[in-house]
Order: sequence, then structure tokens, then C-alpha cells
Amino acid sequence: MAKKGTNRKTYTTSIDVELIKKFRIYCAVKDLNQNEVLEKLISELLEKEESEGGEVGNSNK
Repeated sequence: MAKKGTNRKTYTTSIDVELIKKFRIYCAVKDLNQNEVLEKLISELLEKEESEGGEVGNSNK
């Protein structure tokens, strides 16, 4: 996961309204930063894919 203070860029997307609501509540109850949770989950997804032999980060497709 990227460390705080490193190179960062705003990334905007759309997500199902109910999923957002549940995610916000989850993070609030657990006292977690939403951005940090998202970064961790994305990082874990990509690491898993790489460990299973999948191509990650290849922009030549």
C-alpha cells in the first residue's frame, strides 16, 4: 500500500449507492479512514492477482 505523503492523485468513480452507504457506516463504526481501506483492498487484490500469475499493470493491452 502507498505510504502517506507519497505521490498521490485524485481518482473518481461511481459506485452503487447502497454499497457506499454500507461502506461509510462500516468505516465509521470501525473508526477507519475510507481512503486507506480502499487503498489496502486494491493493493491486496493486485498482489493476489500477481501471486496467481495474472498480469497486473500491463498497459500494452
